[in-house]
Amino acid sequence: MTNVILFPRSPTFADWIRQQKESTERISDHLVTDLKRDDTLPATFNSYDEFRSYLISQSACGTAVRTAPKVWRRYRQWVRRVRS
Repeated sequence: MTNVILFPRSPTFADWIRQQKESTERISDHLVTDLKRDDTLPATFNSYDEFRSYLISQSACGTAVRTAPKVWRRYRQWVRRVRS
């Protein structure tokens, strides 16, 4: 049996982050792990630019900012799967 997670509202970035398993297989996984531990993480971002701006405002390292597009794509793919 697979785990089914229902969202009564549109799934948010924070929903996606909470569901991610901690891993270090990919460089972008390090950013996801850091975001899971971020107490100031907004519930969601309306765009990639908003996400990137947040990282910069939090003094994220260059590697985190460079891997942000991959993390954003993974999030958007998840949203499409959840909504379908």
